[in-house]
This record gives sequence, C-alpha cells and structure tokens, in this order.
Amino acid sequence: MHSKSEESIALVTPWPPQGSGIADYATGLAKGIRSAGSIVDVFTNAEDVDGVNCIESVEQVLPELKRYRRILFQVGNHPFYHGYMIPLLAELGRERCVVELHDLRLSHILPGINYQADSDFQVRWLSSNYGEHVEQVDDAHPVSDLLCRLASDVIVHSNFVKTRLSQLGVENIHVVDLAYDLVEVRSPPVQSRTVPTRVGVFGTFQKNRQIILVVNALALLARHGVRNWKLVLAGRRTEDFNEIQNAVQTSGISDLVELHEDPEPKDFIGLINSVDVHVALRNPTYGETSGVVVQALASAVPTIVSDVGWYSELPDFVARIPEHGGLFTLTKILHSYISDAGLRSAIADRTLQFASKAYDVNFRAAEILSILLPEEDNK
Repeated sequence: MHSKSEESIALVTPWPPQGSGIADYATGLAKGIRSAGSIVDVFTNAEDVDGVNCIESVEQVLPELKRYRRILFQVGNHPFYHGYMIPLLAELGRERCVVELHDLRLSHILPGINYQADSDFQVRWLSSNYGEHVEQVDDAHPVSDLLCRLASDVIVHSNFVKTRLSQLGVENIHVVDLAYDLVEVRSPPVQSRTVPTRVGVFGTFQKNRQIILVVNALALLARHGVRNWKLVLAGRRTEDFNEIQNAVQTSGISDLVELHEDPEPKDFIGLINSVDVHVALRNPTYGETSGVVVQALASAVPTIVSDVGWYSELPDFVARIPEHGGLFTLTKILHSYISDAGLRSAIADRTLQFASKAYDVNFRAAEILSILLPEEDNK
C-alpha cells in the first residue's frame, strides 16, 4: 500500500467513457507518469469506471484529496466535467494544486460550479470575484486567470495562452506540448495514394471550425473539373450540423462526402490515419490547442490550419490560411495537395520527423512530472 501523501500524485480529470478530448488525453498522461516510475491516482466524476476514484460530491472527495502532496487538475470549459473543480481548487490551496489548462476562456464552466457542492459556494465565489458583473464574463475576464492563481504552477500548451495569462497577472506558467498516447492505434502513414485523395475534417461539427469554408473550397475545385478527392467528415453533431449539411447538398458534392457521426475513439484515430490531407480551421480561437491536429501530425498526415493562436506556432510545413476569408488560399493549397502525391509524401516525412519527438507522450509526461515534483522536493 503506497503512502499517498509522500509518493502519489492525484489526477483530477474527465475520464473515459466521458465524451471529452481531455479524458482521452488524461489516460495517456496517466500512463506516461506511471511509466516514469511515479504513482498516480485518478479522481473523476465519470461513473462506474474500474480502477479510478469516483467523485460523488465535493464534500466527499475533499478529505481524500487532502492526503496528497500534489494534485494535478485537468481544466477545460465543460460545466459538468470541470465546474466542480473550482471549489476543490479553492479549498485545497496553492501548495498542493497544479492546473493544466486546456482552454483559456472558461466562462462555460460557471454553471457547473455548484456540482454537488456547498450550495452557497457558487454565490460566494462569483460575488467575491465578479460582484455584479457575472454576466459580463468575456475575453477580458476569461475566468482561467482566477483559477490559475489558486495553483502553485500552471501548465499550458501554447505560448499564446502563456502570454495572455501573464498579462492577467498569472505566474509560474510552463508551456508543454500536448501529446496523446497513440501507440496502440497508430498505423504507418499511408504514402503515395493518389485516387481519390482523402481530405479529412475532424472534431465537433461547429461553426468556428469553418467546415463550410472547406466545403466551398472543394466545391470550387469540383466546378473546375477536379473531383479526384473524397471529403471525410468525422465528429459529434451539434446545432450547427444542419447548416453544414445544407452547404454540402447545395454545393453539388454530396457524392464526394463521407460522414462519420460519433465514432468510437479507436475508429476516430483510424479515420485520421486514413486521410491524405487534414484541414483544421478556427475562427474565432481563444488560444486553445487542437487534439485532432496533434493526433494528425503524430500520424504524419499533412495538415492545413488557420493562421491564429496556437496554430500559428506550428512548424512551417503545416500550411496556413488567413484567419478571415481564405477561400482562394485554401482552394490553391488543397489543389496542390490533391494533385501531387510526391508533395504530400515529402510533407508527411517532415511531419513524422517533428511529431515523433514533439508529441512523445512519455517525454511530455516526464516533463509534467518534473513540474509536479521538482528536484528539490526529492532530495
């Protein structure tokens, strides 16, 4: 039996089967920390999961978490998956807590702040931090800065977010590349496939991913006789899906579109591996990283992104289009990738060389472990 206070790390996080990219990330992180020789105990509000500690209420889990010397919180903007973490951070204190921040803008978690917690806590916390301005939480008040001040250290995945948090007075920020455990599902990159060229767009079907822009670019190619491609759409349906579906139907390319709704995690990675080109656009962005971009690059898939935030920090072999507009730039890049298998192969080689180091989950887990347990703590 290990001594929790001295040897273990508590990981508070979404966890499969919860439908969260952070849950998928956290499983690889926990595996990497254990591979580095440390003990990590997982705490989650996912129900009926073997081998992890289920958080039934904030009051129930607080005494247990206070037994740990270091606690790592995976913080995102989903109210149910993350809202309850706010009272935990406030109660556990800076000496114990480290925040790994996945979204700069956290205003969406506010409705979940009282998840099975002291019913007065939400009112006290919001009134003390925002007064009468709760409804005005926006880019100027992303909430993340307040939560990060409750931790001794903050881990982020982009320089964009680090800069913004620093401007808001947050200190002790560490930038660590996002990395997933893809060993079991990764297949060798497909090289030199020419007809049809598979173009993939992955993730939740929502407007800020600019899926309609991708549809319009491919429709423009089709009108000029370039039809040796297949558009692969895979992700979770949202209220924006009907608009995307209408764009596909009215553009005259329905026969060239392959749709996968809510694929299982392994099937999802398999679909990413099956494409020749990956397009991942954002407008707007709040500096967030993209799990699907990391997964595609780790699988050596040539990728096209918007020139914003974290996406702008990617290496130069990742093609970019302007944040606004960009139809003709995207169309031109897609045309070159679709028509030139040699170009795709060369970019895939560069991508694989970069990603094999940058997105090595064991290396990144060791980096995070050094933040949680710095050398001086182990002397």
